[in-house]
Amino acid sequence: MRILLISFWFPRTNKVRAVRVGNLAKYLLQAGHDIRVLAGPEIDDLTLPLDVPADLVIRPPVNACANGQAPAHPSAAAKPLRRLMRSRNSGLEIALQRHYRALRHFPDKRIGWLGRALEDGRGLLATWRPDLMIASSPPCTGLIVAKRLSRESGIPWVAELRDPWANNPYNTTSSRLGGCSAIVFWNA
Repeated sequence: MRILLISFWFPRTNKVRAVRVGNLAKYLLQAGHDIRVLAGPEIDDLTLPLDVPADLVIRPPVNACANGQAPAHPSAAAKPLRRLMRSRNSGLEIALQRHYRALRHFPDKRIGWLGRALEDGRGLLATWRPDLMIASSPPCTGLIVAKRLSRESGIPWVAELRDPWANNPYNTTSSRLGGCSAIVFWNA
């Protein structure tokens, strides 16, 4: 079976989020499946072993998608918000900053990877057609990539939902929903 794995986190980036997807790729390959991986850029600590051939992993250079983060420039809509935040009420300032960041990074802070992942995915699908796509999340941006590529190509996809999505202590979004929303999942 030909399988496309989609995950922002993937080895060599040494994050616990990359371990599971890296092992899934390794075991699928060992079981005789033809796989490709669409991954985010290699960032931070690059000491996690890559247990699949590097030519099976498609990833952008770090600077191609701003570390997978949303663009750094503030929008014109942020100017009134900054004026409000200059008020002396630090509780209001903190709350507004948190909500602004959550909106700017919707559905998660790796949204900057979306355009490049779609571009790389379309390029891959032009030369290699998988039977199935598996998108591993969080971050949810990978689910959006899989949904859009599936819609364009007709290839079915499966969402692998790692980690707790509600009350996750590592979540920094204001809603505490793990950085994703059912609205994004179904309407992506």
